[in-house]
Amino acid sequence: MFNVTELTVLRQGLETVHIKGSEARLMVSLQDKVEKHIIKLQQGPPQQASKEETKPTRGRKSSK
Repeated sequence: MFNVTELTVLRQGLETVHIKGSEARLMVSLQDKVEKHIIKLQQGPPQQASKEETKPTRGRKSSK
């Protein structure tokens, strides 16, 4: 995929493209998608829950 620098260049390029009025909503949507992807990449990977939080509790198994 693209890295942050490449996406930033694409985002800036979308600002200078000449479009018809009928294409305006599509262009805004594309700009928003690129911007959101840039932000996600800058934030890094999602944080994983610690092992203590995901560890199953010990005890009796429930009977069915």
